[in-house]
Amino acid sequence: MRVPYITNPAGRTGYLTEPVSALNFHDSATAGISPQLVACQLKSILSSDTFKNSSRLSRFLQYVVEQSLQSQTTLRERQLGVDVFDRDQDYDPRADPVVRVEARQLRFKL
Repeated sequence: MRVPYITNPAGRTGYLTEPVSALNFHDSATAGISPQLVACQLKSILSSDTFKNSSRLSRFLQYVVEQSLQSQTTLRERQLGVDVFDRDQDYDPRADPVVRVEARQLRFKL
């Protein structure tokens, strides 16, 4: 999953290519970006016209960002299905591609 930078060194929006679990707010890729700045940018993105009318994508983005800020654990497709998309505990991502489909939509919207 590609996650947007707040700003990259050139001052433009760009993408991190590392997995979500690699977002460590103490490493060189995100040095100087405070969790408060990330939260502010998230709020701005979620209030945009693109995301105002898409509660599902908003919930997905918010979950991924908040989990990335809170922990070093890798986000798993199964857990995303259960936590974000209200699938049952026995959710099988091989049978229901909702997380992959929504991740693609989220990347497109960003």
